[in-house]
Amino acid sequence: MTDNFERNIDLKLILSIIATGLMSFTGVVIETSMNNSFVYF
Repeated sequence: MTDNFERNIDLKLILSIIATGLMSFTGVVIETSMNNSFVYF
């Protein structure tokens, strides 16, 4: 018994995942730059 299921991924889902990843990465970069600025100044 072999059933082939085709899964459709919505474009909004892909864009929301990419946006969440970018926001997380940006938060890490901002946090790192703030730590460096507090240490050096």
